[in-house]
Amino acid sequence: QCCTSDRPVTEDCRRAATATDTNIKFNDDCVAGVTTESTFTPMTYGETVAKCSSLGLVLCHQSCAGRGCVYNLHPVYSGKACPFARPQPSPPPPPPPPSFPSPMPIPKEGVAILVGNSADNDVLFCLWPGDEAVTSSVGRAEWAKFEGIAAQCCTSDR
Repeated sequence: QCCTSDRPVTEDCRRAATATDTNIKFNDDCVAGVTTESTFTPMTYGETVAKCSSLGLVLCHQSCAGRGCVYNLHPVYSGKACPFARPQPSPPPPPPPPSFPSPMPIPKEGVAILVGNSADNDVLFCLWPGDEAVTSSVGRAEWAKFEGIAAQCCTSDR
């Protein structure tokens, strides 16, 4: 979901890549597709930031609960700093195969991943620098619904 601002204003939320978010006619309108229709596209934090930016939007500082695309059943990316202390690092895994760098690294204060259907912007877990390839809640939080982290954007970061 993307938003027009980081203010907790429902009208700023966009779970669809349409001008108003209220005219979702096709699953392809959804920022990351729809899981229930097998069109969901897993996205990293950097890919989500880039997608929102390409739409002239930013990451939301709230969950856009109830705004469509079945994202209430997903954890969702946010632009909020993580409210939790960073855990002690584990021993580093073996280096991954070469890949393209993420368009946007995760900030040092972390990024809060929110409960998709939360009216109170409940934090499910956080991503930290080094988690740039993460696209799901697997191994990070118990989530009984869809594990892929959904993209949502807002109209502005103010």
